[in-house]
Amino acid sequence: MKKILLLSLLVTLHPYLAPAVVTPPALATAISNAVQGDVIGLYGINPAYLTSIPMTTNSWTGGYLMLSDSPESPTAPAMLYKDANLPATDTNANRIFAYHVNNRSSGYMRFSVLLKNNGTSSGTLTVQKTGVSGPSTSYAYVGKVAFNRWLTSTASNSVTVAPGQVVRLDMSFDTINVAIGYLLHNI
Repeated sequence: MKKILLLSLLVTLHPYLAPAVVTPPALATAISNAVQGDVIGLYGINPAYLTSIPMTTNSWTGGYLMLSDSPESPTAPAMLYKDANLPATDTNANRIFAYHVNNRSSGYMRFSVLLKNNGTSSGTLTVQKTGVSGPSTSYAYVGKVAFNRWLTSTASNSVTVAPGQVVRLDMSFDTINVAIGYLLHNI
């Protein structure tokens, strides 16, 4: 209870720590009337003047976002992302976003997303939604297609993952040859 009161006091004394963000009425109407797949405009919003909202501790629910794009354009085969401390439960699903461009001097590359069960008991992996796009040099188009495929996808069959076992997240993703300068994207 003291933490909640202290936070309220900080917000009152320093409003820049937690700025109020008012949704313009036209945008609020467009959002409330939208259905999946609709494209809406950002009515009344000028991105050049948006308020910066600082990140805080992980107090939200719904899992973690694992963003693999650093390096976005690897020059050699390597492990591009690793995190051994992300818990997953039946109610706390995680999200994986892989976005990589082949930046080798010659030859194709392939990208894989591998998951390892670091626990002491078996777990179940179910991909709820997925969107793969590319390879292509039209990066914006690849992003749009991947997101559309993610929106329209359905859950895959569940896979049991034993303690210490490593599984591929998507069996077809890592079979795609990516030419130099081409992007492969997976949500």
